Amino acid sequence: MPDRCNEADNESAPCKLRVQHWRERKTGPQFALLVVKCETHGVAFTLYPPGHVPYGRVAVAAVDREGRPLRRGDDRTELAWEQTLFGAAVDGAGRIAWPRTGAADGSLGSWRTQGRYIAQAAELLGLTEIQEPVLVGPLGVSELGQREAAGAYGRATGYETRGLAICTIVQELELVDCDLLDMILFAGFAAGRWGRARRWDAREAQLRDVGPRARSP
Repeated sequence: MPDRCNEADNESAPCKLRVQHWRERKTGPQFALLVVKCETHGVAFTLYPPGHVPYGRVAVAAVDREGRPLRRGDDRTELAWEQTLFGAAVDGAGRIAWPRTGAADGSLGSWRTQGRYIAQAAELLGLTEIQEPVLVGPLGVSELGQREAAGAYGRATGYETRGLAICTIVQELELVDCDLLDMILFAGFAAGRWGRARRWDAREAQLRDVGPRARSP
């Protein structure tokens, strides 16, 4: 629970926050989300767990509820991308087509959902705009690799080839030194998928904007 809202500044009165209600979700996090009201500034906002975004039905980054990397496999070296928005592209690259009407047990979405997630993933990774991709530089992805993947995605004619183009960048993301969650959240903001994300840092008692940070020399 933060101690200030988005409208707070150094000159305003201290925020007086209270629990407004808990909002149940049919998709996304497997628990209700907390809606907080600031009596001082007259605004309400929702607290989302790491990796989740407003109106999202699935996590956008392979992190757990504490924001730590979520890994799979016996060696625990690979990130669990299949549990995120990028899982549609991972399946596509493996020629796994989601069923036309969705799996009866809910294990897979529908074919239409897979296509939509693949398009969203490509947008987040800058593959739909070859000129000055959002994630080149801050994420450490090579410009050449980015442009090659963008070209491959633009030439793709089906879900498999689109998935392969996305996965070439996803695999490179695992090798870079950055806060992957923050960068994906910033990429979504830059692409217009959601508003600017702000994260409450409980250790430093700060509400900070999510985005690229200067690297140490």
